[in-house]
Amino acid sequence: MPKVFYLLPLMAVCLISSASELPVIRIGCQMVTDTPKYQNFISDSLKDIEEQLKGKYRVEIENLTSNQLRKKIESHEIDYFISDSMFYLGVSASSGPNSASRLAVLWHPRAVNPTESEGGTIISLKSEENKTLLQLEGQTLAAKSERDYVSYGALRREIFELHKNPKHFFDSVSFLGSYDDVIDSVISGKSDLGIIPTCYIEEHNLDPRMKEIKPQAVKNQKALSCFSSTRLYLGLVFAASYDADPYLNRLILAELLDTPAHDGFVWTVGGDISQGHELFKALNEEQYEKLSRSALMRHLEEKSPYILAALGALILFFIHWFSVNRLVEKRTRQLIKAQKETDKIKEQFAAMQRVGVIGLMSSTLSHELKQPISVIGNYLQGMRLLRKSGRMTDKALDESIENIGAQIERANSIIKKVRSYAGKKSSERKPTDLKEIIERSISDLLKTRTKRTEISFKPCRETVIVDADETELHLAVHNIIKNAVEACEEQPSPLVGVSLSIENGKAVFAVTDNGPILAPEAIENIKKPLWTSKKNGMGLGIPIVSRIAEAHRGSLTFDTDDKGSLVVTLRLPLTKESKNA
Repeated sequence: MPKVFYLLPLMAVCLISSASELPVIRIGCQMVTDTPKYQNFISDSLKDIEEQLKGKYRVEIENLTSNQLRKKIESHEIDYFISDSMFYLGVSASSGPNSASRLAVLWHPRAVNPTESEGGTIISLKSEENKTLLQLEGQTLAAKSERDYVSYGALRREIFELHKNPKHFFDSVSFLGSYDDVIDSVISGKSDLGIIPTCYIEEHNLDPRMKEIKPQAVKNQKALSCFSSTRLYLGLVFAASYDADPYLNRLILAELLDTPAHDGFVWTVGGDISQGHELFKALNEEQYEKLSRSALMRHLEEKSPYILAALGALILFFIHWFSVNRLVEKRTRQLIKAQKETDKIKEQFAAMQRVGVIGLMSSTLSHELKQPISVIGNYLQGMRLLRKSGRMTDKALDESIENIGAQIERANSIIKKVRSYAGKKSSERKPTDLKEIIERSISDLLKTRTKRTEISFKPCRETVIVDADETELHLAVHNIIKNAVEACEEQPSPLVGVSLSIENGKAVFAVTDNGPILAPEAIENIKKPLWTSKKNGMGLGIPIVSRIAEAHRGSLTFDTDDKGSLVVTLRLPLTKESKNA
């Protein structure tokens, strides 16, 4: 057997031994996101590094949680690591002089620059209305992890900037371990809100769950073409431990910069990390209360001139307020005393007015009771004539008795009204059909007039309901029509026109006649109490009607039409029943 065959096993052993003796480069990858585009680009970058260092170094790559990666860095078991900028800052801050070095920064394809690539987006159900961050206070929140600085940490800084304590801002915060679980918690209703990385919605647009959620408290920013609820921070960092070989750092950086773009992701250098420092400062969890106090003191020092000026103004204000308050109290006591005296005078005046009204209404008893008494007399006379002629029937008797009873009731209601004034009783108002009152008044007048007068009534189509005392309203309507009838009864063909309409939410009852034309002076005199143009008139009808109109929040007016005839118009407000009819 040739000697070469004996050498082959020895050569294999040597090769294996040589490979195992290569220096080891340990790279730790923080499990930041499950976005395939991120993962694919980072995987390609690590493969390129392995290929570049092949034969010179043995590259070991580990995917670690934030806590695992931190422990390995602290125990010097990691040479290089890929993490979010907040994790990198935390490691650097805790390492003191032996801090890690930032070699490269990942440039997000949606970002204008790598400095503003990462942040947090608050999500809610799509059915919720858009709200500001302050309006979200008191709701429940789901987050991936308490150490998720890029999204949850960035949100806590925004809350801190509102001068709120992040620990107590939300009703509760649940840490679920993954962004998928955060989204599911919001969709299922277990949490009101969730916090996920900026651009997560846009990069998972094929996920049907994205159609069920929406961003909340969105900031107006142009540096990143994604919805964000927080400030934006530096993207992923490729960092070297403090004792990494500078020559090897150079090789790895060159390889990272040469890595072809994948879905727009590229490695670059530089980037401002100052926003990260501000975030880290605000997120020193053990110092929340201390930070609040120090921030307050800092603001007090900066604003001390303005605060002193404000305090001075406040003192002057209180002095002025105290003086004014004393003056107001003094004036109030005087006004209360004056008001009591005024009320007393008003009460005395009202009593005097009631006496005057009672006197006026008492005077009208002969004026108004004349009408029902005349009707009763007419019916009695008719009954006598029918009895003498032998034509009295049961039907005629019943009809006469019924009409006499109605007139007695009307007279009784007038007397009761006078007594109600004397007893300080208010009118019993209720929804009343004005059309029915007008028709009843016309019927009564036609039954009592010896001279036949044509009364033309043009009602409106709508139902006209007013809030009125039925007796008072009937008294007013009856007086207006009766005056018109009496004004034209000497004419060859006496005619009275009555109309009812609705204008601007009010009932309009108008009466005109073809009687003599009145001079303007006579029209003005109509409004005066005790003035009358009739031989046996008392001049009380129109004042009574006017008082009734005012008491019902209405008005009584006197005008002339195109022919010069007098037009008397009573306007009364409609009730809701009439408006909705």
